[in-house]
Amino acid sequence: MKGFTYLEAASAKEAVDILEELKGQAKILAGGIDLLYLMKKGVGPKYLVDIKGIKEMSSIMVDGDVLRIGALATLSDIASSSDVRRELSMLSDAASRVASPQIRNVATVGGNLLQNVWCWYLRNGYPCWRNEGRGCPAASGENSTYFSIFGGRFCVAAQPSDLAPVLVACDASAMIVGPKGTRAQHLQSLLSGSAAEDGKGPPPTFASNELLYEIEVPRLKKGTRTAFCKASVRESWDFALASVSVAACFEGGVVTDARIVLGGVSTYPYRAVEAEEAIIGKQLGKETIKSASRLGVVKAKPLQMNSYKVMLTEGLIYKALTSIADDQATGRS
Repeated sequence: MKGFTYLEAASAKEAVDILEELKGQAKILAGGIDLLYLMKKGVGPKYLVDIKGIKEMSSIMVDGDVLRIGALATLSDIASSSDVRRELSMLSDAASRVASPQIRNVATVGGNLLQNVWCWYLRNGYPCWRNEGRGCPAASGENSTYFSIFGGRFCVAAQPSDLAPVLVACDASAMIVGPKGTRAQHLQSLLSGSAAEDGKGPPPTFASNELLYEIEVPRLKKGTRTAFCKASVRESWDFALASVSVAACFEGGVVTDARIVLGGVSTYPYRAVEAEEAIIGKQLGKETIKSASRLGVVKAKPLQMNSYKVMLTEGLIYKALTSIADDQATGRS
């Protein structure tokens, strides 16, 4: 492990001030699960800024029509929170399936959302786009598990967060603190970024002098049903090979609005727009579900070793939509 300087911040403003002064040489230390792993591999910053002491960033609360989740809230906090279970049960379900209890007790929602990709080329020091090099060795190499089936301009590694697709399906926003104050950005936009045009690789998630402070989730519309489904190599400890998060609003048995977001299969939480359009304005019968499931992967372009993910994802969409159709039919909440 390379040497580093350890710093502590007592407030979000102090953390931002430190990040501003160090100009890209520092990393935030919260749960530290992913960061410490990379540091042990020799990939580490000159400075660590510990923010674990900022207590208000650990809170989970309902504020009017918004569920607020501090970026330092642990995955165990989210899985066990009565507010989260009542307002957004599929987020509790997703959090409870991340890694092991020991990791969930330490890992934070901010870290889960912003963790680096789990590509063995990157994590073993290959000079790819994400590691001060050029090209993506995974695009034509070993790409059977944690890689995209929906392309990727500079990098084909899948966005690894289990919570991100759930939160995107619920139209969540990130509250980001920077030198100029606090700004809100839709989580979909934050995690998707935009293709860099300068030939220097993918853009950063946000500026090096900014801090993810909180996640805001608007209250679901009355009549909304949700479902989260995940497939992994192992039931616990493992990242998703594919996951599906669905939030669909019903009126009189008809779907009036829907978000279907895929995880583990794209470089960002992927909205399956074609599948959404296939169910809006319709009742969720078997044929509608089957059609929507096929359309959810219609734009897939799998790599040479992960074509199995297309059928796997189609099956998960079918399972999730069937689950909310059953809940709607039986009146379960």
